[in-house]
Formats: sequence, structure tokens, C-alpha cells
Amino acid sequence: MKIDELKAKTEEYLTDLQDSEKARNTVISYRTDLKELFDYLDAAERTDGGDLTRADIVSYKENLKASGAATSTINRKVVSINRFLKWAGAVDAAGTKQIKQQEKSTLENVISRADFYRLLKVALTPPPQAVKAGLKPDPQIWAILLTIANTGIRFGELRYFTVEAVQAARKSMCITVENKGKQRTIPISKDLYKILTDYCKTQGIESGVIFCTRNGTPISNPQFSRRLKKIAGYARINKAKVHPHNFRHLFAKEFMQENGRIDQLQGILGHSSIKTTSIYTRTTAKELATSVAKVNLLP
Repeated sequence: MKIDELKAKTEEYLTDLQDSEKARNTVISYRTDLKELFDYLDAAERTDGGDLTRADIVSYKENLKASGAATSTINRKVVSINRFLKWAGAVDAAGTKQIKQQEKSTLENVISRADFYRLLKVALTPPPQAVKAGLKPDPQIWAILLTIANTGIRFGELRYFTVEAVQAARKSMCITVENKGKQRTIPISKDLYKILTDYCKTQGIESGVIFCTRNGTPISNPQFSRRLKKIAGYARINKAKVHPHNFRHLFAKEFMQENGRIDQLQGILGHSSIKTTSIYTRTTAKELATSVAKVNLLP
């Protein structure tokens, strides 16, 4: 199939993704991946009359490797491209293989319980030097951290935590969230229920989504991350560790230590495959070394 024909089908494909209720960030990712592919092909010297071949995709993959792109990034782009080509009917060009990766046994840059507590403390009570620099107490960030770390929800699922949903959870101690068209029930503890109800009361939030900006829209991931990284700096925590998904991992790790039921964790996190859940339960290399050191068979 001609490259120009495929370019012309791009917008239709992206619209199809939106109609199938793919997440906004997913659609943006596909748009970026396809644009970068076509930019590469436009710059390449071609001798085949403009037909896209699998060799072109392999060449693009090798170019990404040479540029130093991460293997995970390359594989994601390959998947995006293959799905588009199959949808467009260019099956001869589709099917480029991903780069094989050895599965890691550890997970680094994971936030610890101690780091988490320092974040909470600085969020509510900034140290003098932070106050002098203009950092104010941020009860909203404090409450969001507690919500994610005690439920394992994705950041985007915070919008389902409304005043009405929390009030309705008084008896069931559960809140229903939705992701990619699938609903699941999230258990919440009595302590978290009290924290959320008290937070709403002190902040004067009487209805709707609990965690909003001043104009009433749900707080976005970039807005949350920007404020959190400022707090992390004064808490002396590596800023690479302070992103929403890391608090989801912290929940998973704590859940497995207390419960050990990965099948239950799978349901709470909303994973289709238990293999995905197992990623969240890995430890850090330092923690693994500590565990190995306890197996002391030295004479």
C-alpha cells in the first residue's frame, strides 16, 4: 500500500480509536507514533515507488535503536504501528517483531513507606525554609496521596471519588470506578473514609468531584505532579520517585506483604492479566539483597 494512502487513513484511524473509547492519552500516543514514522519515511531515499514494506518498518525500528531510544519505547511504537497497518489493510507491511527483553526481577525507584510519610508531613506542614520560599500547606495533595496509596487506584480514577460516592460508601465501604469501559469496586478503609469526609468538610466541598482545581475541573496529572515535586524537594526525596503510579505500586507492595493474595490484588488494581499484577509486587534490588543476606549458610 502507498505511504500517501496510509497517511490519508491516519485521522480516520484515530477517530475510530476515540469512538471505541480509547483513553485520550492513548490516542495522542498513536498520533505521535504514526507521525514520527511518516516523518522518517519522508526523509528516507526511496526506490520502490512509494509502497510501504515491512523492511521500511524494520529500518525505522533500527533507526530508533541507533538513536538511543529505550527498548520499551521502541516496542510500544512497533505495537502502535502494527495495529494501524492491520487496521488499514496493509498486512504485508505489518508484523514487525518487538525487541525481546529479559524480564527484570526487581523494580527500582519505588517510593518507600518512610519517603511516603515524609511527603505527607511536608505537604501539611512545610519546613521553615520551604515556607520562606513560598511553599504553603497543601491539604489537597496530602489527601490525594492518602487516597491513591490506600486504594491502589489510577490517578485518572480520582474523578469517581465524589462527595456523593463517599457518602454512599458509609455502609458498603466501597467506591465504583471505571477504566477503559470496565467497572470495578474499590474497597476503602474506615480510616480513609473518615479522612475523606473530614477533608470535604474542612474544605467546604459539598458535592461533585472531591479533588478539583479552583475553576471546578478535576485536578490533572501534570498539575498534581508539579505541586508534588515541589514538596518532594523539601522532603529530600528523589523527584523521579514522586509520580502517581508509584503510590499505586506502594499500595500493591503493602497489600502483598499484609495479605499475600495476588488474585485479590489483581481485581483491586483492575488488571486483565495476573502477569501485569506481578510487576507491581516486585521489590527493589536493595530489598532483595537484604532478603538474600538473611539466607546465611556460611560456616
